[in-house]
Amino acid sequence: MYSEKEPETIVGLVGCWKAGCAFVPMDPTIPEKRLKHIVRDSGARLVLYSQRGGGSGSGSGSGSGSGSGGLEKETKEEGKEGRAVVEEEVGEGIEWMAMEEAWDEEGKRGEGKQEQGRGEGAVEREGGVGKEDVAFVIYTSGTTGVPKGVEVLHRGLASLIEAVESTCGDRSGPMLHSEDRILQFSSVGFDMFIEECLFAWLSGASLSILKSKAVGEELESHIQRHKVTAAMVVPAVLETLRASEVPTLRMAIVGGDRVAPELVRKWGEKVELRCTYGPTETTCFITLSGRLKWREGRSVKGERGAEASGEGDEVVVGATSATVPLGRQLENSLCYVLDKYGQLAPPQYPGELYVGGECVGRGYRNLEEQTAAVFVRDPYCVERGGRMYRTGDKVRWNREGLLEFLGRGDGQTKINGYRVELGEVVAAMERHEAVRLGAVLVRTDVPGAEGKPVLVGYVEAKRERVGGDEEERQKEESGEERKRLRGREVREFVKKILPRYMVPMVVKVLEEMPLTGNGKTDTKALGRMKVERDGECEDGGAEGEGELPKEGVEQELAKIYASVLGMEDVGKVKRETDFFALGGHSLLVAKLQSEIRRKMGVNVSQAELMKYPTVVKLGEVIQIFLDGGEEAENKTRYKLKRRDRDEKGDRGVGEEVCVSSSQKRMLMMQTME
Repeated sequence: MYSEKEPETIVGLVGCWKAGCAFVPMDPTIPEKRLKHIVRDSGARLVLYSQRGGGSGSGSGSGSGSGSGGLEKETKEEGKEGRAVVEEEVGEGIEWMAMEEAWDEEGKRGEGKQEQGRGEGAVEREGGVGKEDVAFVIYTSGTTGVPKGVEVLHRGLASLIEAVESTCGDRSGPMLHSEDRILQFSSVGFDMFIEECLFAWLSGASLSILKSKAVGEELESHIQRHKVTAAMVVPAVLETLRASEVPTLRMAIVGGDRVAPELVRKWGEKVELRCTYGPTETTCFITLSGRLKWREGRSVKGERGAEASGEGDEVVVGATSATVPLGRQLENSLCYVLDKYGQLAPPQYPGELYVGGECVGRGYRNLEEQTAAVFVRDPYCVERGGRMYRTGDKVRWNREGLLEFLGRGDGQTKINGYRVELGEVVAAMERHEAVRLGAVLVRTDVPGAEGKPVLVGYVEAKRERVGGDEEERQKEESGEERKRLRGREVREFVKKILPRYMVPMVVKVLEEMPLTGNGKTDTKALGRMKVERDGECEDGGAEGEGELPKEGVEQELAKIYASVLGMEDVGKVKRETDFFALGGHSLLVAKLQSEIRRKMGVNVSQAELMKYPTVVKLGEVIQIFLDGGEEAENKTRYKLKRRDRDEKGDRGVGEEVCVSSSQKRMLMMQTME
């Protein structure tokens, strides 16, 4: 189905299933090359399109039309329709049908059959559809750069509907009602589009279709104008809204990404906030949390409301919470947390999430090897032939039996021999009071890194909203409402939370975090951004402006820094240069220690090098050992008197002894403090 979000698209989805076909959505806004691959890989014989949307056609008949974009748009150079281009790529035999015209013809044929009764026609449309047939194919990003089609079965879809019906309600009634208006936010190419449809169909609610990819004030305007009461969005989209501007919104279900405790603090008391989790491979979602509520000073805790009050389950989140639970598994799914040996992990022990049950899809279309790698045999399933899906997500069960997301397994990386979880670095940056969103990439093109892989952080500053609406609008237009934030501040903040090897070498402050079409962080766009140390990091020790080292100890240290780090230009090393900010790590500390001992005749411990990594601070430490005369004797050769006990146990005065090297360092560091 080649169509943007239109009423015809939703009707066409139901029509595909009634006819026994698999639904393959194609968003006209995605690149044409990707659309061609979807048509070719899916083996589609029929392409439905809407004359109203971006894939519309203006010609007559089901096979003609000149759309405005994607497969249907005309190429300026050749004057060909997108359809002709696709046929050249994938061959003949694809039928194009405008849904509006097909329905008109079907209506005429239906009128002729009314006298014969409608039972026979209904059987023909619905017959032949089994639980093991494919319901829809969603194309997601592939590790090879080519999108892969996830085949989801009717069995998983039917079990999801049953699970939602039994889970979404509590003693006070269903979670959604027929009076609700649900925001249709997601693009047709994502499984969340089907989730939104399912919630509406199950509750009898209306769908309010958002045709543009709006966020912020534009999305607020749509919610106000159409009196939307419920929305299913990713956390980053909900962050752009102000509760005061969407008074009709009573429920928000967030999924598709990690939920920060700050989001619960902002929205937990304003709306009924819940979160879901689940990859496409397991039929949309497999967990649904209770209502998320914020309480100051409380950690994450699941609470079951009193049966008399009918409050249902709640998840309490507080300022000390490290994460927000994903909730409990639905009845159609089996969530296994397995350790590195493939055994079930006990509560609070991290492991990789495997998902079994009826929700598991068939696999990846035309990719048998990749399917076999992640769709594996379920050893815990009593039914023969049961399978489970390996998600690659690192999770754990908490004490209350709620599933907690800890990060992506494939989001792990190694920096100089240390294993780094990128999600943990992002969480640390987002704890800064002035940071709204954060992201981390591993890059090798950072100046000063000499081609070595380093962590690069990206943060979007929060907005300050003060004064009346007009004042807010003026400040927003001028960009003055953003808090002044520097990369150095974030790095120094993260240093207090994470080990040094997990601190990003550069933190780049963005005006706005780039997002993909489904509201997730666009890592490809971040990777294309140029990172310039002096303008973006502002950590004083980068390659930008800064005070040059003073003659003597500092200049000698600067030369040693450059030599150890393989830097040709010693001038890049300033007084405030941080050894680790220039790409140094614990493995190079030993080399730095050796060079200082060899060239300066001073034995500085690795602990001191880690504690005083800048040229100016380390220079002060070394200067103490290098000072000559009486001053050096007083500073570095302290005397202690050994007192021996006499026969009565009293302390007597003995001979003077010199302090040990470790005692010298302890005293020196205390003096420096």
